[in-house]
Amino acid sequence: MFLTFGVVLGFALAAYQYNLEKNGLEFKESEYIIGSPFVIEALFLRVLANADKYFLSLPGDVIDTVVSKSAILSILSPVIGSTRMSSIVGFNMNDFTIGKQILHYWDPGFLISGGPTSHFDLFSYVHFGVLGGIVFTCFIGFYLGALINLSKKLGSNSSIFSVSFIALLWLRSLPIIIEPPLGIAT
Repeated sequence: MFLTFGVVLGFALAAYQYNLEKNGLEFKESEYIIGSPFVIEALFLRVLANADKYFLSLPGDVIDTVVSKSAILSILSPVIGSTRMSSIVGFNMNDFTIGKQILHYWDPGFLISGGPTSHFDLFSYVHFGVLGGIVFTCFIGFYLGALINLSKKLGSNSSIFSVSFIALLWLRSLPIIIEPPLGIAT
């Protein structure tokens, strides 16, 4: 287990260092972790940033201030394109993603695209409430579990087509966990 963790951490640091070099940031100095290479600080901040949706939305009931537009519009927006959907409905669909609204709560002047993702739990809570959110979350869990069980049932004697098809479904389904509308569109 420690060997696997070490290999994964080493690979992540090497990949991040390569990315920093490609962007001309290899000589940047650590600001928060004094004396460490910048790549370690950058990786630490990236891991910490993965929790942004929770520490920005749950304290102070910020999640309850999020304005919910139609879940159907949110799901259809990535399918037909957010620019086209925005022109159809008359408002910018990107401003009504859960992560963007949470970010605008804390920094209303943030104009750069991006921000925290909504993840399936916050998305389902905002759009479907507590009970509907539980149903939506269970549906995602059952769907992903069914794909895993299907891959196990196929076994090693399966055709390359069926194995490839299940692997494709699995990989295309994972974005549902991070940003459900985008994952469903994919």
